[in-house]
Amino acid sequence: MLEVKVTMLGPSGVGKTSLLTVMYDRFATTIGSTNLQLKPDVETVGILQQCLGQLQSLVEPGNFLAEGGIRGTEGPGSFFFDLGKPGRESSLRLHFQDYPGGWIELKATSEEKKSVQAFIRESDAVLIAIDAPALMEPYQEDEWRGRWHQQINQPVVIR
Repeated sequence: MLEVKVTMLGPSGVGKTSLLTVMYDRFATTIGSTNLQLKPDVETVGILQQCLGQLQSLVEPGNFLAEGGIRGTEGPGSFFFDLGKPGRESSLRLHFQDYPGGWIELKATSEEKKSVQAFIRESDAVLIAIDAPALMEPYQEDEWRGRWHQQINQPVVIR
């Protein structure tokens, strides 16, 4: 089976794990009509179901919180999904690599930074998660760049 490695890239709090969780949750309704099936392994299901529950609790009626989010990732983690046609053996394995966003920030140890660099080098693709409201909140009415973009999304570090 062919394996495609993907690294989730972004600083702490931008939503790397949340992005992966929502992609997993919405796959059936968005891509499922193409006769493809996404089958996560048992460990991946457990972690992402827990994250999904946390995300859903943020928007429950009467409990909407416009801040926070889910708990940050404590250590590196791998998420595995087999992709294929229903009723057949999967032909592709997607391996998503996640890590604590703090590993690319100034306070990170050189070992943590090297780990992220290795994840990127070993990957076939990289998904860059960004905090969209931080990108879009203008400095002034006529500004296009986000007021908090540099601080939260850290585009210089990501580049």
